[in-house]
Amino acid sequence: MQGKSIAILEVKSFAAAIHALDQMLKAAQVHVVHCEKKLGSRLVTVIVDGDASSVQAALAAGIAAAGQIGKVVAAEVIVKPHPEIAKFIYKPKSEQAKRKSKSKAKKTGGKKDEPGMLGNG
Repeated sequence: MQGKSIAILEVKSFAAAIHALDQMLKAAQVHVVHCEKKLGSRLVTVIVDGDASSVQAALAAGIAAAGQIGKVVAAEVIVKPHPEIAKFIYKPKSEQAKRKSKSKAKKTGGKKDEPGMLGNG
């Protein structure tokens, strides 16, 4: 995370968040870090990272896009966030690997690929 900045965008609908995130990724060289859905109030938070100017450009594009179809609740750029912030935003690699493994098992019904099955190349 060193040298990176983050942009946080919170909107009131999932569709607005996805539209905003699409525009953010197209507008600047940023990467998706996190997407969180709060079902109770229908808030969706997306976080991207990159260099300071890229996240600022991405956030401006995201605000404009989300405002077309939903309501922007909060938007913020944090330039070079403190390393302790990473604990709240970035998932440990071991947790990411577990999620991918669970996702793959779910898609295949818990079965391992067998020779001749589609997707085994």
